[in-house]
Amino acid sequence: MTSDGQLPIVIIGGGAAGTLVAVNLLRRSAARPVVMIERGPRVSRGVAYGTTFPDHLLNVVAANMGGLAGDPNHFRTWLASRGTPARATSFMPRSTFGDYLQHLLDGAVLQAPTGAFELVRGEVVGVAAGEAGSIVQLADGGSLEAAAIVLATGVLSPRDAPLAEGGWPHDSPLYAPDPWAEGALERLAPGDDLLLVGSGLTMVDIALRLIDLRPQARLESVSRTGLLPQPHRWPGQRHPLADFRLPPPGTPLRALRAAFDEASAASYAQGGDWRDAINAVRPYTQDIWKGLSLDEQRRFLHTYRRYWDIHRHRMAPAVAAWIGSLREDGQLRTGAGHIERVAEAGGRLRVAIRRRDGQLDEREFAAAVNCTGPAGSVVGAGSPLYDSLLTAGLARPHPLGLGLDTAATGALYDESGKLSTSLFTLGWLRRGELWESVAIPEIRAQAADIAFRLTVRPRSPASTPAPSGEPDL
Repeated sequence: MTSDGQLPIVIIGGGAAGTLVAVNLLRRSAARPVVMIERGPRVSRGVAYGTTFPDHLLNVVAANMGGLAGDPNHFRTWLASRGTPARATSFMPRSTFGDYLQHLLDGAVLQAPTGAFELVRGEVVGVAAGEAGSIVQLADGGSLEAAAIVLATGVLSPRDAPLAEGGWPHDSPLYAPDPWAEGALERLAPGDDLLLVGSGLTMVDIALRLIDLRPQARLESVSRTGLLPQPHRWPGQRHPLADFRLPPPGTPLRALRAAFDEASAASYAQGGDWRDAINAVRPYTQDIWKGLSLDEQRRFLHTYRRYWDIHRHRMAPAVAAWIGSLREDGQLRTGAGHIERVAEAGGRLRVAIRRRDGQLDEREFAAAVNCTGPAGSVVGAGSPLYDSLLTAGLARPHPLGLGLDTAATGALYDESGKLSTSLFTLGWLRRGELWESVAIPEIRAQAADIAFRLTVRPRSPASTPAPSGEPDL
């Protein structure tokens, strides 16, 4: 609290989303101090940019990774200023982007008045109503009062793949339930035959890291579909799709699919491919999502989601080439099926996999890694903070299990449907409202919008929609 008694704006989480909110608040010379609470050892990284492995690359081109709304090329400007220029179509290391976010925060703090920013190390386990604002409760028993709270906790920890019987061996070197936990891969039991549960971008990242740690490793990936993310084109291969027409609001999924097929055909006719159709749809995805009924959104998630994900969230070209080489060499096998049960047997993991053709394949592995990706729902996610918010009725889950129920401002709905004037979120937790809400183009726009709403008076939490994200390619 400042000397004049003003309560701070508290940002819970110091990853990319929290950093960009803080930067925007400080650049706007917020009248209230800004407090960021981060439980990890480093800020401005989070799960996505905390990796130091050089082969973990961004899957968005450098020209659109700028952290400031209205300046998508700012990341490249920063790279050039430090003597490491990058092409617009380059896919840079994720650790480099973490350095860039740290630079943004450090610069904003230096230019802000003394005492405008405070970093608190700790874990938030609850939020409660206070006399003049909200009470933020910390795991160590401490607390602080806030005028407004921004939930910028990023993605939720992954959940175990469901089994028909039994459970996964937690607290065992035979299984890594969260591959991003500190030292998780290094603590795995010795052996080169490893099971990767999942086949998305997390699996891709973990496969590359495991091969680095164990060059002779033989990896097997199993997921419901067995489908891997598709690759971006190599730099220089760009074929923009001209004259794309956005389907009108309320268009049923069947008609949307037909419109996308038409766009894809037009792309091929112009010398491009399906990537150009995805890129053309990209700026309008949120409007399309909002135009669907809840039932249509549910149908999309059940029927089309995996196919959208592998085409929309693509691998950097170099990463795709590395994965292709591992598959060709037989070091990485992929397949469709689901795991029915696992058991420890003689220091190894015995796994029963029901293949897509119905056959039961019983195998042994040295260990398994959960690569299913972040949990989608806050319900049962094992987060004391979100358990507290739900129990207190200060928030409610999105009806489709996609994060929290939010409004166009990023404000949370409480359990009765009332819109909060002091609780906001951005990024992953807004996917139910926006669908496209995980990439830097969306997060930078949302961060700027939240900062504007928290520093301009008077404000109404239901007024003016948040700015739409810019396309990422």
